[in-house]
Amino acid sequence: MQDLGIVDVSMRHFVGPVHIWVWEPSDPFPELGPCVGVDTETELITDTVKDPPVVVTGVFDPANSNCWIVYWQHTAAFMRELNKRDIQQRYFNVGFDEQVLDNEDEEKSLLTAVDARRVRDMQIRIHLHEIATLGWIRVNLYNLADCALHFLNVTLDKGDPDDYENSARMTFRRHNKDGSVYRITDEQAKYLCYDCASTWGLGESVPEQPTEVEHTKGMIVLAHISTNGIQVDPVVFDAMEEKLFKARDEARLRLLAFGFPDPYKDAKKEAAAERQLFYEEYKKLCESAGLECCLGMVEQTLDDEDETVIQVPKIPSKDSLR
Repeated sequence: MQDLGIVDVSMRHFVGPVHIWVWEPSDPFPELGPCVGVDTETELITDTVKDPPVVVTGVFDPANSNCWIVYWQHTAAFMRELNKRDIQQRYFNVGFDEQVLDNEDEEKSLLTAVDARRVRDMQIRIHLHEIATLGWIRVNLYNLADCALHFLNVTLDKGDPDDYENSARMTFRRHNKDGSVYRITDEQAKYLCYDCASTWGLGESVPEQPTEVEHTKGMIVLAHISTNGIQVDPVVFDAMEEKLFKARDEARLRLLAFGFPDPYKDAKKEAAAERQLFYEEYKKLCESAGLECCLGMVEQTLDDEDETVIQVPKIPSKDSLR
């Protein structure tokens, strides 16, 4: 196993040196404590790629003061072994992590750990706790950096998004420009260690919520829908379409019965004709009563289909009637 050195971690619930190691399949699987903090680093998310290739996975083990880093080539082997063990895994936004991890693992082993109630999502836990205690979610508790600052009093260095080339967070990649395999920098290793440690620490700061496992499952499902869309069953679609069209036709008949224009026809033309009819009837009433028709002003509207001119009464303003 490769030794990447020691990082001094200082935050609520954990203060001390953390040894960073790179794990490979030729190494024995590490002895881990009962609860670990897990985070993934990927290539950049784009408008069309919501689950980009994972580059490295970090696992913070507070019981032994270690942080294990696993490169993408070995992700499946490490996660399959971890998911077999009775170890609680803490994530932040597990819906994303599950997708990028299981993209490398044909067995989708993380889902088995979710079903075994070994996976917890700290974002879900914090939000459920906020709703249970305050009744709403504070605006500064929606990402890992803000939550770490609020609960752990630690500032995570997320870098400057405008300074792409020098940002540890935004320069993870699988290969260098020459095609060689990319190896993370010391700065990136420290960055990942703190992310994993903070994820674990949030679970110490916020008590477990009764329904967080069920909400975590829902979060994973919604993440898959967001990334992949919803598959459509054509049989169900046809049945729903028929039901919708039937309701539409029934609503049309009710509208027609009350004198509304037919929505299947040219609504503007029909509305203009209705106004013209109203004008003519109103004018007749005025004449029979010996009164001047106040709707005598007329506009012209051109119908695009048959180019006939329809006389439309112009409704006078309140000022003109005074």
